[in-house]
Amino acid sequence: MANSLRESEKQAEFEYRFSHPVTGYTPGAHRSKSIGTGDLFAAYADLLDHPELRNLDVRASVRESLGQTPYKWRVRRYQQRSEITLTVLGDVSGSVLSSDGQQRLAGLMQLVAQSAVSLGDRFAFAGFDAAFRKELTIMPTKQRGFAQDFSSKLAALAPSQAAGVGGMMDAVSMLPQRPGIVFWVSDFCFDVAETERALRLLSHHMVVPIVWQNPAAIDVPSHAGWTEVVDSETGERRSLWMRQKFKARWQQSMDDHFIALEGCFSRYRLKPLFIDGELSGEQLTEYFSGIYRNSNYVKK
Repeated sequence: MANSLRESEKQAEFEYRFSHPVTGYTPGAHRSKSIGTGDLFAAYADLLDHPELRNLDVRASVRESLGQTPYKWRVRRYQQRSEITLTVLGDVSGSVLSSDGQQRLAGLMQLVAQSAVSLGDRFAFAGFDAAFRKELTIMPTKQRGFAQDFSSKLAALAPSQAAGVGGMMDAVSMLPQRPGIVFWVSDFCFDVAETERALRLLSHHMVVPIVWQNPAAIDVPSHAGWTEVVDSETGERRSLWMRQKFKARWQQSMDDHFIALEGCFSRYRLKPLFIDGELSGEQLTEYFSGIYRNSNYVKK
């Protein structure tokens, strides 16, 4: 029983690390630009400037003094390991929330929060649809209880009747300024120019684009003739006479959109994660492992 519980907790997390040295003075698990307590040697310093006797290096002191007296006593200085923030930038528009999207988004929020806190990092959330959803915001925190309560709120969220993602840029502007990892969750069924505009503002973060492929939003009706289609954004129903040429143009339009979307991510050296169901910790662990194996997607 205890072993199965530990195994389920392990599956509810994923392994990750930041792709370049971080800034900040709060201790954590990631390689930092700051000098402090850590295990990665940074440089030598004079003992009088930094009276840290436990880091005194006698050999280096003798070597640098070259037989002169008094010795130039040298101490070893180390790079501190610091924390980062894992933020979920969540599209809560109607097309994303349809087909149990609320449950999937709530599950991802729990997954990110659990993984962040386990490694000593913070987590946050910023939601948007046609407007920035201020009530769907978590400022950076390490309190697990916030994630549980907020996930319950997401799971019960009703889709907005307003179409579009007009609040996306406002949500992006609310993200932490210090570099961190941003899990950008959306179906990305909007103008690719808007995606690129947001990526320019997110360039100092490590962005993980999670493309949720909702069949209701991207699938073309399979049969010809009269058919009823539902706008996945607003829920509006209407009837169409589906001709083969119209189906072909529709399908080509969707294909061209996602080719352009992948090209946009590639220009920013980002690897999108395409998901058609619930996202697991194993999938995210494998995603980060693939990034570190492929240096094309790692920020320098």
